[in-house]
Parts: sequence; structure tokens; C-alpha cells
Amino acid sequence: MATQPDVSQILSGPGVIYIAPLGTALPTLTFPLVFAPAWFQVGYTDAGVDVIYTPTIKEIYVDEEAAVVGDILEKEKFVIQAHLAEVTLTNLNASIAASTYTTATPQVTFGSQALQYVMVAVVGPAPDTYNNRVILCQKAITTVAVSMKITRKDKQVLPVSWDARKIAGQVLGSITDIGTGYENS
Repeated sequence: MATQPDVSQILSGPGVIYIAPLGTALPTLTFPLVFAPAWFQVGYTDAGVDVIYTPTIKEIYVDEEAAVVGDILEKEKFVIQAHLAEVTLTNLNASIAASTYTTATPQVTFGSQALQYVMVAVVGPAPDTYNNRVILCQKAITTVAVSMKITRKDKQVLPVSWDARKIAGQVLGSITDIGTGYENS
């Protein structure tokens, strides 16, 4: 275990977002990190990537005690959010839950269509001497309004939020550090 304070535990740097169709093979989660060809990078982001896990805990009280005696996990939410700086049709399709992308036209059609679920991974810096931190969501759906502000004064960005969905027998998400590991332990 590292002695505190330890500058190698301070993380900074961008995260790269990967998207894949539901059911695509998972990345290797070993070094070197390898993604199956169906995974694609969404490109540049604006203001980073937010990864948020929110549990809803119900506190259990009994008449004989004034303090909480137990807890129940009522709900949990895992979200990956970003503002995509590359407003491509592929990214638009990945940002709209009920959409279809056709390469022949090229065109994204949306509304009154089947919901599409995706897999989402964020690869960023890791502490110590690890090479990468991989945050993985095996099933997600977009849940925010998709808006594009078209103006000459600034670039367009595409807000997106992928909300995790449970797959039976699987965890909601994972955070894995991959690489050589901490050499001084």
C-alpha cells in the first residue's frame, strides 16, 4: 500500500470513449488493451467525461434504537456523460436511443423506432505505474435530450448520457486498472 501523500495517485488527463453494439466482445482488460473491431471511438469531447454512480440507500430504524441499525440498497444508477465535440452521424446515432444509421444515404432517422442499447467504455489515466484505467458498462441506453446549437460563435457539441442497464448475473459496471502495476509495493 502506498504511503500518503503520494503524487502517483493524482490523476489527470483525458478519457477516450468507446461505443459498441450490445453483445460485442469485451475489451481484453489486460495490457496491451485490445478492443474488438465493432468498438469505435466517439472522438474529441468538450469538458471531459463524467462517470457517476449513485446508490439510493434506505435506512432501517427500530423502535428500541435512535440510530440506524441497517441499510437496504433500494436503487442504483450508473451514468457516463460527455459533450461530444465531433457531431458525426455515427455519434448522433449513438446519442439517440430510438435511431437508425444508414451508410448508403448517409442518414440518421429517429423517433418511433426500437430502442438501441450499446456498450460503453472509457479509457483514461490510471494511478501508479498502471497504463490505463478502463471504466466499462456492458449495457446502456441514452436518456438525455439531444440538442445541437448551430452558431458561428462557437463549435457544436452533442450532449450525451448513457445510463447503465442491468444484465442478469452481471455487475452494473466495472473500473479496472491495467498494465504493469505498482513496482514499489
